[in-house]
Order: sequence, then C-alpha cells, then structure tokens
Amino acid sequence: MTSEWIECVSNGALFILIISIVNLYWHKRFFDKSFSPIRWLLTVNLLVEGACYVCFNHGTNNLPLLHLFTIVEFNLLTFYFLQLSQFRVKRSFQIYIVLANLALVFNSAFIQSIFSFNSFSKSIVQLIIIFMSLHYFINKKKNRSKQKDSQSHNMIVSAILFYYASSLVIFMFSDFALQAFGGLHLGFWTINAFLNFIFQLLILFAIWKRLKVTKYSF
Repeated sequence: MTSEWIECVSNGALFILIISIVNLYWHKRFFDKSFSPIRWLLTVNLLVEGACYVCFNHGTNNLPLLHLFTIVEFNLLTFYFLQLSQFRVKRSFQIYIVLANLALVFNSAFIQSIFSFNSFSKSIVQLIIIFMSLHYFINKKKNRSKQKDSQSHNMIVSAILFYYASSLVIFMFSDFALQAFGGLHLGFWTINAFLNFIFQLLILFAIWKRLKVTKYSF
C-alpha cells in the first residue's frame, strides 16, 4: 500500500512539474530573466526524472543521476539568488562557487561513490540553499520591494526553503539508515515524495501568481 502511495504522489508531482515547465516556456514573455534559473532547474529535474525511470526499467543504478543533479541544482539556485539580489559577483564569491563545485565532485569521486547515495554533498547543498533563502527574506524585510514579480519570487523562495529544510534531516540521517537497515527505509521515500509534491505545487502557484499579475491566466 505504501509503495502505491509513493507512486501516486510521485506521479502527481511529475504532472505538476510538467504543467509548470509548459507554462514557463509557453508564456516565456511574461517572465523576466530572474525566472530563468528556475525554468532550467525544473527542466533538468524533468529530464533526470525521465532518465531515472528508464534506468529503473532496465535495472540500472540511477544514483549517478542524483550526484549530477545535486551539482546542477546548487549552481542554478546559486545563480537564482544572485539574480534576486542584483549585485555584482565579486571575485571572492566566484572562488567560493568554484571551491564548492570542486568539493561536490571530490565527494562523488573519492568519498561517496556515484553508485551510492550522496548524503554528504546533498546535505551541504541543502544547508547552503537554506542559508541563501533566509538571506533573501532578511534582505527583503530591510528593503521592501514593490516589483510586480515580488510575490512570485517570495513564493518560490518559500517553496525552496520549505523543501530543503524539511528534507535536510532525511538526507543527513540517510547514512545511518543505510548502515542500520542495509538500505533506505520505505518511509524515507514516502516523506520525500510528499515533500516534493508540496514543493512542485508551491512552484506552480508562484507561476500562476506571476501570470495573474500580468493579467494573463492559464
């Protein structure tokens, strides 16, 4: 019953993801460049989901895709928050991005095999994204923005903060589950599927809010 529940929730999240992507591309003229990283993130997410499905049907280990997606999501979300902050990237920050990427690659190459669950790098990325989300809201409170897309970005960042903060505990303790049970408990995937569903729903709502502001409805 639990596996059926996971499949149902996952399919629902996938359906919402496709709707979001279609609207982001079909109504691209209604979204400025600050939405580009999110559009790319959702697109890569869909491609990875499709690739994982193919790997699963062929009995192939799909965990290398998770390692790859972790690096992609880190870079795209970092770029997204840079777009929102609208400040020039300093050399020190460029060095930080390069070092962070090297650390993620190093983890996959020498610490946690690409054929195993990358709990270390996933947890680090989640912590960084949570920090950037909180930083966004702190700056938002200090400098109240009246831009027409402000509500949409608030919703997107809220969705990001919700998903990454909620799933952080799961990924941090995944290694314990692997050692104790020899694999990730089914409850792990159930909670993760549910969190992803809520995340995709909030992103779709943010897209709807943006189109509503532009007096366009899908």
